[in-house]
Amino acid sequence: MITFADLVRLRMVALFRSRGIEYRAILGAEDYVRRLRGIPQPFITEEMWTARSDVFVRFSNELIAASQFGQLAFEDLISEFLTPANHGLLFASGGKPVQWQPSPAVVLDPEIQFGAPCIEGTRVETRSLWSLKQAGDSIETLAEAFQLRKEQVSDAIEWERWLSGASQANAVLS
Repeated sequence: MITFADLVRLRMVALFRSRGIEYRAILGAEDYVRRLRGIPQPFITEEMWTARSDVFVRFSNELIAASQFGQLAFEDLISEFLTPANHGLLFASGGKPVQWQPSPAVVLDPEIQFGAPCIEGTRVETRSLWSLKQAGDSIETLAEAFQLRKEQVSDAIEWERWLSGASQANAVLS
C-alpha cells in the first residue's frame, strides 16, 4: 500500500530526476535534511530548490546544498539559477499538511472522499474516471457525464497513469 508520504516522496524524487539530479544525490539530500531537522519526511515538510545537479534547503536563514551534505551556498550568486521544487502541499497554521494538489486538476484532501484523489472543486474521484476510461469511454464522454472540462478529465487520467506506474515501481523496489 502506498501512503500519503510515499506519494509525495515519489513525486519529489520524480521531480528531482526530471531536473537531472542523480538518484544518489536525491537520497543523500533527503538523509542530510532528515538528520539536520530531525524529521522523518523532509520532502513533505521542507521547502526545497534545485540548481544544476543539486538540491537546496534553507537552514538558519542560510541556503545550503543538501545534496552536498550541507555545503553553504552563496545565495546572491546562485539565486537566479534556483528553481522551486514545489510538491503542491498546502499546510495548516501548525505546519500539518492538509491538502495536496499533485497536478493542476487533482486534489487530495482528507475532508473530501476520505482523502481519495478527486477533481479539484468536486467529489469526483480520479480512479472512477480512470476505470471508465480503461473500460473504453472517451474523455469527451466522461467530461459530459460528470460535467467536467476535458482538461480536468485528461489531468485525472494522467494522474492515475502516473500513480499506476509509481505503484509498480515501488513494488519492484520493495
